[in-house]
Amino acid sequence: MRKALPRMESALRAPRPALAALALLPLLLPGCARTPEAIGAPQARRRLTVSFTVAGRINPSYYYFIAIDTTGDPSEGPRPVVSSPWGNGWGTGRITHYVQYHGGIFQVYQFREGTDLLVADPIGSPFESVPPVPPAENRIQVTLDVDNALGADVNLINLNVISTPEILIEPQFQGTKLYDALGQSGNHFVNLPINVSRVFTGLPSFEDPEQAGDLPPQATPMVTREDVDLTSAAVEVRVL
Repeated sequence: MRKALPRMESALRAPRPALAALALLPLLLPGCARTPEAIGAPQARRRLTVSFTVAGRINPSYYYFIAIDTTGDPSEGPRPVVSSPWGNGWGTGRITHYVQYHGGIFQVYQFREGTDLLVADPIGSPFESVPPVPPAENRIQVTLDVDNALGADVNLINLNVISTPEILIEPQFQGTKLYDALGQSGNHFVNLPINVSRVFTGLPSFEDPEQAGDLPPQATPMVTREDVDLTSAAVEVRVL
């Protein structure tokens, strides 16, 4: 059993401070924001844009992750933590990078090798980001500069979207953790080639699209289930 972390910064302890179906629909919306520390040049050669929605609204007190595996092995990828041992409290399987949205802030992280997904380094802000917009406030969009954030030699990624109201790492807890991720079980990460421009919608697949109402039974009081319940996800790869 892995040891629980003594304290959490972001979702982890960090140093201080079935291929999806294609469609031809643009994802980019007005209102994209870039910050000075965003990872990437003004003209990124490859851009990866991920968007998703929830049944309620994006709750700044909850945690929303875009989990990415860049190893190139399509057989294993990001999965949600659903039972003890809780590890980092949100993600397991194979993850190399992730984008976290929490407290109204977007941050990109890279896991340190050999730490069993327990230690991650913040590596900057997304290339572009679109926070929840009133009145619905139910959608997030993030764009990464692939070459700078993930690596110039990366051509295939495994991706999952994971949401949870809390980062649970208490080893004695044996209850049910509330979470959502792609697919009916949450384990349906998607394999995405990122060397050709294309759009993926209906994730994770037409046979198992993300939809409302697939959360585990209520486990935590005072939690708004709809704010965790993912209802759609889409990805755009743009290569210049």
